[in-house]
Amino acid sequence: MKRVFFTDFDGTITKIDTTDAMTETFAQNGWQEIIYQWEQGKLNTRQSAQLIFPLLKVNPDEAKRFLLTIPIDETFQDFVNYVNSRQEKLYILSDGFDFNIKTILEKNGLNHLEFYTNHLLISKNEQFDIETPHASTCDRCGTCKKTLVQKLKADAEEVIYIGDGISDVCGCQAADIVFAKNYLLQYRKKQGLPVQPYTSFADVLNKLQNM
Repeated sequence: MKRVFFTDFDGTITKIDTTDAMTETFAQNGWQEIIYQWEQGKLNTRQSAQLIFPLLKVNPDEAKRFLLTIPIDETFQDFVNYVNSRQEKLYILSDGFDFNIKTILEKNGLNHLEFYTNHLLISKNEQFDIETPHASTCDRCGTCKKTLVQKLKADAEEVIYIGDGISDVCGCQAADIVFAKNYLLQYRKKQGLPVQPYTSFADVLNKLQNM
């Protein structure tokens, strides 16, 4: 059976959400209410980012050094090896930023992986802004994961989605099998939707091998 895999990045491949970690570390007070408004759906990803950026007191070099300290799931490489051994496709879908993803994937020798996310714009005077090349008419997220899954699954017979957060709720609707933790797991359970709980990619790999 030909399968295709889609995985979230922040809090899924990485052990913590990189954007949240940067905000908590470098942003002045006021960001908490902005995040709350985003979680409640009162602000979309673009709006919340543009409100938080002026509060960030960090330059790109400092941000990169900070990102290099964020660990990834130690078993993710084993999962990548498994997908490669089967000659199947793996895509990273994120409502975060390419700057974060590139930095961390390169550090871990995984920069060959294909990803779709928001673009972090950095001006000459080191001010940040956001570009959302994968948004949809819904405009809730900067990256519409559901649209990307439908587009990228091609002729795969089975779609497998791995995620943990709010931005994964729509994306996994287009999947046959959903691995979830944290917010996504609780949401799927509450809605009575089929879900495979996981803690790490070792769990995902073990379940896949036994299916």
